Amino acid sequence: MITLSFVQVNPGLSSLLNIPLEDLEQAFALDVVAPLKLLQSLSSRLHKTRILFIGSYSSQTPRSHWSVYSIGKAAQLMAARCLKKENENLKVGIFYPGAVQTDIFQSAVSKSIDEFPDQPDYQHFVDTNTVKTPIEAGKQI
Repeated sequence: MITLSFVQVNPGLSSLLNIPLEDLEQAFALDVVAPLKLLQSLSSRLHKTRILFIGSYSSQTPRSHWSVYSIGKAAQLMAARCLKKENENLKVGIFYPGAVQTDIFQSAVSKSIDEFPDQPDYQHFVDTNTVKTPIEAGKQI
């Protein structure tokens, strides 16, 4: 039997030196521990299987006040790469959906430039109508 508990990661934006460590622990629980727990519980059934991780460009591009999310997604990306290297019989992919209307995206867009210096980068997706709904991103997969 597979038992996974889900956590709600706080989408708050704060500098690396001010992030509550509990937020970082929740990000790791969601982005790293939960997928690995699922994979380990299914490991005996993973023969020539395809596994898809949902990546984020934030895992590779540092952004001001985006540390919790970026660190969690970077760890997930490395876990996917390690899984691929260690298991030649698995097809491991990473899908990058681009900008998606999530709570953390909305939080970034709603901040002023003083609060979140990279806000214009996210506002650009809204202005150009290139941010996707979660349903649209899911259809791309």
